[in-house]
Amino acid sequence: MTPLYTWRDVERALRGEEAPPWLEVSADLEALNVTCAPGRRADVARRLADVFGPKIAVDGVTLALESTLKAPRSLRIEIHESDEDATPSPHVVRPLWTDAKEVPGPIHPLPEGSPRLAAFYSYKGGVGRTTTLLATLGALIEPPPRGGHVLVVDADLEAPGLTFEIPGPPDRFCLLDFLALVHDADDWRAVLPLATERLRRNSEGLELSGGRATFYFLPSHRDKEQLFAQPVTIEQVVRGPGRAHVIAEALAALGQALGVDVVLVDLRAGVTELSSPLLLDPRVQTILVTSCSGQSIRGTTFVLERMRSRVRKERRPEVVLSMIPPSFTSEAIARLSGDLQDSIPHAADDIAEEAVQGNVHEAHFAEALIRFDSVEQLLRDLLPGTDLGKRAAPRLAALLAPRATPADTPSPAPTARGLKAVAAEARKLEYAEGNAKLSLLVTPALAALVDQFPMGLPPPWCWARRGPGRPSPGVRWSWPATGGSSPRWSPAAPPLFRSRVNIRPSSFLSSAR
Repeated sequence: MTPLYTWRDVERALRGEEAPPWLEVSADLEALNVTCAPGRRADVARRLADVFGPKIAVDGVTLALESTLKAPRSLRIEIHESDEDATPSPHVVRPLWTDAKEVPGPIHPLPEGSPRLAAFYSYKGGVGRTTTLLATLGALIEPPPRGGHVLVVDADLEAPGLTFEIPGPPDRFCLLDFLALVHDADDWRAVLPLATERLRRNSEGLELSGGRATFYFLPSHRDKEQLFAQPVTIEQVVRGPGRAHVIAEALAALGQALGVDVVLVDLRAGVTELSSPLLLDPRVQTILVTSCSGQSIRGTTFVLERMRSRVRKERRPEVVLSMIPPSFTSEAIARLSGDLQDSIPHAADDIAEEAVQGNVHEAHFAEALIRFDSVEQLLRDLLPGTDLGKRAAPRLAALLAPRATPADTPSPAPTARGLKAVAAEARKLEYAEGNAKLSLLVTPALAALVDQFPMGLPPPWCWARRGPGRPSPGVRWSWPATGGSSPRWSPAAPPLFRSRVNIRPSSFLSSAR
């Protein structure tokens, strides 16, 4: 059972109960308070006993918390019957990590004409998230006729970076100002004219290789005093009545008022409610950036799993595998990309079709991108010769605003056609019964065995099915271990057959040679 260190653990344990017999539960430092309909007190007591087991005292009035023998700790259990007409308070599923496992109710689409919202996130800092956002910005604002209008938002309210990279006057309108206005207003739409008028002053111009390009920028804060004494947090805004998904709605409305095509948002790294309101909003295109380190990969796959209930087919997450070391082999890169691709939540009925869409973008390490003097220098001089600038960023830009894709970006059509063919063939080979003919699937393990023993397989070896109900037979072999110990067994390959094995396997093994 999950440890109960504080009343918060008690609330968390009860939050996920299906069809609970209570109307409302809450806990504090002293008691667990449960409200139920008249006549259901016994049902509540039984359910609490099922959930907490021996942690509930025999008398049923105390719940033991984690403690030592010398200093026992517990919460008092208080069950209250409500009035007859009481009904459960509906739980509002918000785009917060605390509700991430729950499926939200219907969410209205953004109004017609709204810009695309793209949120850039990373589990770990220092993996190139902000640089990836800037590279995507560069691909989007190429001068007309190819360029588009973009709003960039620095939403990293704990460690803002873009705000320092794009300096401006100390009184410029910022995200904290916008959040405070939205939070305090009875109707947040009433603050849009003021916010739009102030934000128009934050137009930034860059001299790029194709000419001058502009974009709007919403910094995180005005000055350091505001940064260290923030008037409101993003979590406070979305916890307001009727405001569960207001962050995406307000930014989309602001972008629409400015006339932009895309809004790029730089989120805070890590598992934080500073990022979840956009990361868990199914109307937002999420772009997760990870390096090749084990911590970053595992954290990214963990977050993708938590996002599963919020993913929609038209807004499937994209992943950028960044800072790939030169020493990595193509096989190692393919393995990492494959693991990430498998972690992206599936939103389509045909998983094989979805798997070939290529939601993982690879970008090799480029030392020139570690430090740059200005955004203008980064976009004009440093990015064009890198994987990030030549491949990953243009593809992300094409996803967000197809008309802004540079004309010299290679068309993905031939690759897509090839991948679709691979997916079709993979579906045929998924089970032995579906294979079109008797054949052998040569796996890396089998190929390595053949390379190691070109003149013949090491005796003895045997042929056997993988187990009851398994879709295909398998090959195993053994050879005496050093020192006269028992033989070592190793799996070889899953040859695929439509029917029972009725021929000698040696002919198939020799075909791999």
